[in-house]
Amino acid sequence: MSEPFMSAHSRELTHVLQPHIHASCRTRGALALLVALLLLAAAPAVSDADTILGSLQGSPTVLKTASADSVYWTQTLADGSSGAAPSAGTVKSVTIKGNSTGSMSTILFQVLRPQADGSVLVVETSQPFTLPSALGTYTFEPAGMTVQPGDFIGIATLGGGFMLATNATGATTNDFTGHNQDMNGDALKPTKVESNVALLLQVDVVPPVTGGGGVTPPPSPPCKCVKLTVFLNHFHIFGRGSTAIEFDVNWQMTCSPGAGNCAGRIKALAPQGAYFIAQEGKLFAPPQPRIATINCPGPCNRMTKGKAALRYLALLHVKDKKGKTHTLPNPRFTPEGRANKSFEIRLSVLCTNPVGQIIKLRVTFDKHGQVDYKKSFLTGPG
Repeated sequence: MSEPFMSAHSRELTHVLQPHIHASCRTRGALALLVALLLLAAAPAVSDADTILGSLQGSPTVLKTASADSVYWTQTLADGSSGAAPSAGTVKSVTIKGNSTGSMSTILFQVLRPQADGSVLVVETSQPFTLPSALGTYTFEPAGMTVQPGDFIGIATLGGGFMLATNATGATTNDFTGHNQDMNGDALKPTKVESNVALLLQVDVVPPVTGGGGVTPPPSPPCKCVKLTVFLNHFHIFGRGSTAIEFDVNWQMTCSPGAGNCAGRIKALAPQGAYFIAQEGKLFAPPQPRIATINCPGPCNRMTKGKAALRYLALLHVKDKKGKTHTLPNPRFTPEGRANKSFEIRLSVLCTNPVGQIIKLRVTFDKHGQVDYKKSFLTGPG
């Protein structure tokens, strides 16, 4: 071993022993053997061979397409063997042969653990990746993903079309589709089972390293919010003459790998002329705010979802001829006043952009003053 590649400990050892080296070949050989043994003892143990799951044999001939969140995993390979991990380890890389076919190109990888009732539990979800539209073989490196014996690795999408499977006699692939139903902790049962189809997916799993020393790795940096999406639903009307409306703010956040937890934030601005009176059933103290803040916490290297209920009210304070102040419903916000009209609700979503992304949503009402979901725009981008 040349000196530039020797450890500092080895060079120091050689320097200390050098004055005692005799010219005989026997003594020099003994010294070389001693140094080699010390280097071997200081080196970390080498792990067993990596485990390779799945196969890339064949050409992409089967299109996986869905209009909502979906997960795909190979249950049985063409040779009859299981597509699950035979032993524990860390996912070093995932390779896919194929391409995306539409505007949706985001993929994620999930650890799926079989349950007694035939479902699989979503244990881990990787950070998001992009599968290019050009046909090719692409390798991705999920951060900190581990598997236990029997776990499957699935490909998760947010909907869209992906050409990443092949016809393979004897193979079986499971498909699951369900909006916001494939989060960590969710149990999935296949909504479709495809016989003689296999994903063109190969997973390199590194087994745990046993024994040895090695250098303690540096601490992981804090994780960050990498994506935060939002939509509104469950609008509740409070009866004839009332200007109050309650709705749910639903959010879904993806955090990067790292240490600790990450957080996003959503600020909701009530329609012009209204103000928020309650959040999650808790009344705001006067003066009630026009802006409500929703905190979105989540663990690192995970996708987390949550929701918060907000209620707004619109009142006017008017004086009569005697100068006495009266509080009355704002006629623009009563069922009759809002009929066939639209109100704007603005959201500021704080995630990757520290100043926030402004999203303008629209609530449209029908002739009875009820929310018309078909004409409303209640979902933010992403």
